[in-house]
Amino acid sequence: MIKRKSKIFKVLSTLTLTGVLFTTLVTPALASNGDLWKGSINMGNVTQLILNPSMFLDLLAHMSSYSYEVNGNGYDILKSDALFKANSTASAATVQGMIESQLTGTPLTPEVDSVTAVGGKLDLTNTF
Repeated sequence: MIKRKSKIFKVLSTLTLTGVLFTTLVTPALASNGDLWKGSINMGNVTQLILNPSMFLDLLAHMSSYSYEVNGNGYDILKSDALFKANSTASAATVQGMIESQLTGTPLTPEVDSVTAVGGKLDLTNTF
C-alpha cells in the first residue's frame, strides 16, 4: 500500500513539475514599463544603467539603438525622451500613455540563449 502511494505521489509530482515547466516556457517574460532595450536584450531601467558606468556610456554612445518599453512594446528612445521633456510635470504613467498613443511600438521579445531542464531544475540563460 505504501509503495503504491509512493508511486502515485511520484507520478503526480512529475505531472505537476511538467505542467509548471510548460507554463513558464510558453509565458513570455516581459520586463517593466520604463526598461531600456538594446535590440532583444533588456538592459534594465535608467537607474540601473547609471549605476553601471560601462552600460551608461554605451547608452550615451549608441542611444539610437535603444528602445523604451511600455506595456511590452519598444518605442524609439529619442522620441520617447522628447515626450518626457515636453511634459516634464506629468507623471511617468501619463507620458507612457502618450508614448503609446503617439508613437509606433514594436513587440519586445527577450533573447534566450539556452533552456535546460535537468533533474527537475529549470535554467534559463539570457544574453547580457
